[in-house]
This record gives sequence, C-alpha cells and structure tokens, in this order.
Amino acid sequence: MIGRRAALRVWFRPKVVRFEHLLDAEEEQAVRRLRGKGHELHWALEKRSHQLQRDGWRPVIQWDNVGGRSIFMDDREEIILLHRSKA
Repeated sequence: MIGRRAALRVWFRPKVVRFEHLLDAEEEQAVRRLRGKGHELHWALEKRSHQLQRDGWRPVIQWDNVGGRSIFMDDREEIILLHRSKA
C-alpha cells in the first residue's frame, strides 16, 4: 500500500509529455494558446530552468480534466519548454 506522503508526491509531480521532434510541441493546445497571447517560448536545458524562472520564465503546463498537469520535454527529459509574456 502506498503511504499518504508518497501518494501526494505522485499527485503533485507533473506528468512529462515527451517529444522526439521539438517542433511537434507547436501542435499542443497549451502552446497554441500561449502563442496566441503573444508569449515568448523557449526550449532550455532542465538544469538551467531554475535560473530562467528567476528571470520570469515559467514551464509550459497543460492541465487535464481531473486537475493533473503535464510539462513538455524532449524524449531524454533534458530540455524543457518555457514561456514568458512579452513586456
């Protein structure tokens, strides 16, 4: 049986949507919505994402019907898709 803490950790950890070809992410609803609002999109190494988040970049998140979230990464989970609104 999974403990309460482990179950919460699984619930709050986002699911990773992997792309072999990074341009395939352009077809996702969350990406099209952000582009329509004029946001900048940037693929960055996951190791640098914390530094970029301090500069206003945020991971692109897609929510499902039950409140789960997904983030977009390359197939090796080394590169993450980030966005920020234009100033």
